[in-house]
Amino acid sequence: MNNTANPTRSSSGTFERRSLSTEVVGTVADAEDEPATALTPPLASVIDPDALDSLFQVGSHGQVEFSYLGYQITVDSAGNVMLDE
Repeated sequence: MNNTANPTRSSSGTFERRSLSTEVVGTVADAEDEPATALTPPLASVIDPDALDSLFQVGSHGQVEFSYLGYQITVDSAGNVMLDE
């Protein structure tokens, strides 16, 4: 399963890119057919969401992999979130 980070419309009407941690939670929630708030344990139990969000600065490249809720998750510097069972 592959999910590319999509921009979302903010309350001001402008488009903003969702954070990587939000993308991960949303992608896993979709795969589990559950609301994001129902995922247990929370993402923070396996990876620091703030660290994940700040991992890829402008111009940096790479990827990070970790396990969460039975999925091997790969997040890359382009904002792609990929799940492998």
